[in-house]
Amino acid sequence: MSHKNWRRTFAGGVLMVEAIICLMAARFALACFSFQQIAGFVSRPVRRSQLSGRRRQIALKTVKRAIFNVWRHLPLKTTCFHRALAAHLMLRRRAVGTTLYYGAVLLPDRGLTGHVWLRDGLEFVVGEEAAKGHRQLASYPDGGCIIK
Repeated sequence: MSHKNWRRTFAGGVLMVEAIICLMAARFALACFSFQQIAGFVSRPVRRSQLSGRRRQIALKTVKRAIFNVWRHLPLKTTCFHRALAAHLMLRRRAVGTTLYYGAVLLPDRGLTGHVWLRDGLEFVVGEEAAKGHRQLASYPDGGCIIK
């Protein structure tokens, strides 16, 4: 294995471990903290200069792929909220501020169903597939909250 391939493989492995840790941290947070506490954390601004341009796009793509790959193979059940919170944590570490959205839809077969998704501006990071049809109830940061 060449030096370049080894570095890429190692970096990918570290990224997968980070995604697992962040998913577990999200599970812990959702089990132990109130929604208001989590919303307060998610609403905090990134304290350093945010990435922009190509570096931002690479960070978004990398985190999105890592969360998806780990989620598919993780034996523990994770919800859209876990995945969105984990992606938020990973992107925050990379100086990328995101917005977490909470929405709901009334489905004939399941009743009122909630969904959480994460976006960077207009670009979906996590939760795009199920967000369609859901009415946005709140976003963090920036409130825009319909329900309190």
